[in-house]
Amino acid sequence: MDPTQDNPPAQSWRDSLKDESLKSSKSLEKFNDVESLGKSYVELEGKLGRSIELPKDEADQESWSRVYERLGRPKTAEEYELAAIEDPSFRKALAERGLKTGLNKRQLSEIAGAIKEREEASTKAREAEAKSRYEQGTSKLKSKYGDKFDERTAQANKAFSKMFEGKSELFERLKKQGFDNDPDMVEAFADFYGVLAPDDNPIVGDKGGKQVSRDKSYDWMYEKYGGKPTPGRT
Repeated sequence: MDPTQDNPPAQSWRDSLKDESLKSSKSLEKFNDVESLGKSYVELEGKLGRSIELPKDEADQESWSRVYERLGRPKTAEEYELAAIEDPSFRKALAERGLKTGLNKRQLSEIAGAIKEREEASTKAREAEAKSRYEQGTSKLKSKYGDKFDERTAQANKAFSKMFEGKSELFERLKKQGFDNDPDMVEAFADFYGVLAPDDNPIVGDKGGKQVSRDKSYDWMYEKYGGKPTPGRT
């Protein structure tokens, strides 16, 4: 007597399938019944509905635009929040580029923050360099002028102001850029003092340890800074 006749193999829902390839499919073995298969299908369909199919054609801007919008890109450049960028024109240009390249708000905000951090770091580096250059230059001038340092610095400031009389806008712009505190400029304007300052200061500078008159200092300055003496001066 065949024992299998008393214990026939359990029936599977797959046995009712007419397609033999489906009956033997390993993918369906994990489903115990039709209900579990149906549930899995519904979940898969939901995931597929949220999936994004990338355009095959890189030049298909319309399809790419739909992809970008599904990924969170705003509809207009004005919707980006770029408080980190202070310059309005740069902020506008950056927003327009973000819209064109398909960036969402968070992505472009991160980029704007990185730009600001880089600018701040560059500014600090320039300020540190300028401070170091100023301190070194000032030390050099103090060594050169000795106890006359304050006097020569004051003369340089007077000469600087005299040169830009009537040009207040340019004068303020140069001061804002630190020209009046630049040691090299202070030295040059201290030397120019005899040429530019009022007539009640007829003596200026020293050449080989000797003071020279304003007229002589004019030619001296041209010679010192690579120019030529004024014709007619002796």
